[in-house]
Amino acid sequence: MFITGIYAAILAFIYTGLSYNVVRQRRKNNVPLGHGESKDVEKAMRAHGNFAENIPFLLVLLFMIEFKGGPSYLVHLIGSFALLGRILHAQGILKTRGISYGRFLGMVLTYFAFLISGGTLIYQSLS
Repeated sequence: MFITGIYAAILAFIYTGLSYNVVRQRRKNNVPLGHGESKDVEKAMRAHGNFAENIPFLLVLLFMIEFKGGPSYLVHLIGSFALLGRILHAQGILKTRGISYGRFLGMVLTYFAFLISGGTLIYQSLS
């Protein structure tokens, strides 16, 4: 079974939703490029942008772990951290004003996914 593909597919749907939200906010606020001075467009752009900045590298790491024979529970753990982290982060940006615990927890889970992936790949490479 190709576990990384499951997470990639789910994350692709989320990415599409975040992309659509940028278009929707731009149309709603009449902002053809950039964010104008609209906080809603800026938040939509950052939720989408942060997702786009983190997920590709995480998927590469996840695939490498799986390809090198990493245990399926570990691939699921990392994939779940990435998925939940990105959902919480996006919701934290889009739905919260001021300090967002969802955004914070989302980044913590994302960082855990990176750190576990990095440590696993070093271990796999040295074993």
